[in-house]
Amino acid sequence: MPHSARQTNSPSDFVQMWRSGRGSSRPRTSKLTADLDYTAGFQHVRSASRLLLRADAVDAVSEEADRLGCQRLMLVAGRRTSTSEVFTRIRHNLGSRVATVYDEVVQHAGTDSITKGLAKGQATNIDGLVAVGGGSAIDTAKAIALVLAEGGQIEDHASVLTPSGQLVAPPLSKAKLPIFAVPLTASAAEVTPGLSVRGADGRKLLFWDAQLAARVIFLDPKANLDVPAALMARTAMNALAHAAEGLYSLARSPITDAIARESARRLGRAMPAMAKDPRSVAARGELLLGAHLSGHVISNARTGIGHAVCHCLGALGGLTHGDAHSVMLPHVLRFNRSAAPEALQALGAALLDRPESSTDAEEAIRGIQSLQQALGLPTRLRDLGVDSELLPEIAQHAVRERGILFNPLPVKDSSAVLDLLKSAW
Repeated sequence: MPHSARQTNSPSDFVQMWRSGRGSSRPRTSKLTADLDYTAGFQHVRSASRLLLRADAVDAVSEEADRLGCQRLMLVAGRRTSTSEVFTRIRHNLGSRVATVYDEVVQHAGTDSITKGLAKGQATNIDGLVAVGGGSAIDTAKAIALVLAEGGQIEDHASVLTPSGQLVAPPLSKAKLPIFAVPLTASAAEVTPGLSVRGADGRKLLFWDAQLAARVIFLDPKANLDVPAALMARTAMNALAHAAEGLYSLARSPITDAIARESARRLGRAMPAMAKDPRSVAARGELLLGAHLSGHVISNARTGIGHAVCHCLGALGGLTHGDAHSVMLPHVLRFNRSAAPEALQALGAALLDRPESSTDAEEAIRGIQSLQQALGLPTRLRDLGVDSELLPEIAQHAVRERGILFNPLPVKDSSAVLDLLKSAW
């Protein structure tokens, strides 16, 4: 899409409102939304999603498809998931409603994979998509739905952060096919209007369209028992990063603050419980719910430097999103501590389920590190095979990510990001 056809997206305008002053200096530091400027106010957007959280929720996919009038569905999953019991069960229950299956999802939802899936969808005239799996499967379904509606190539519709700090995005206004999401990890991709795709050059391409949030979401803690606890723990660190970054985002609000606290509280309780008893349906349900709530946080508050860096660690360093956040989260919190001490205090209180008066920012960081140790999570980038010579390139790409706009501590160039990466290497 030509640059002239793009428009400045409202999140950028919203961040500029904070940056322009409106009664406070930049950066907006320690206070949470108790000091809200009611003249400037805030906006909060809700998706039109329907959530089913219960054991055997996956058995309701066919009923929900009928409710929305979808009779030619594409099932979207990775190779391994497509051979799983839960996928087979969903496919069987849908019966003749399945028009085609696309089971070539790749990590980070690559553009080639999306092009193949798009061709299948076009050839079979689908009227909806059922995504089963983690964030890559759900993002692939979103990308297919986006291009089916808007035309062109997926790359044409990406948001771009210009050198001057403006977030520029195409007007994605055409009606999208409904997505039915069965999340099998804690990515929270099912609830967010955004998605990321790995481009042919290795960069992460970012997209934002409120119509791409799943129309119906099936959180099934019983079906989740077949997902390794170690995978759930690593992806839960991504969800915890959503809550943390939402608490200090420049686009936060009283609503996102409240949801972020509840998300962190549930995740802080569920992660050790699941590690202790991986067959606990209750622990799995609590973790899925905590992760889902974290998606509602970033759908409005957005993310910061943590996600900017982790996107690039995935695209250029080959890490999964969960592994990247497992390592980076305590370092990111320490990076932002001076600009957001009260936000980190709130995170620590929620994570440890204690009054805020009895915690501080450092305790939040120690709480994350305790989770790393208790769950056997990676703590150094070098241990995940990231080459130190890649760090400068990762830093340079990270400063061009839109998350930089919402970070409480200004990030003026790649040197600060490089220092952050070195601290985690």
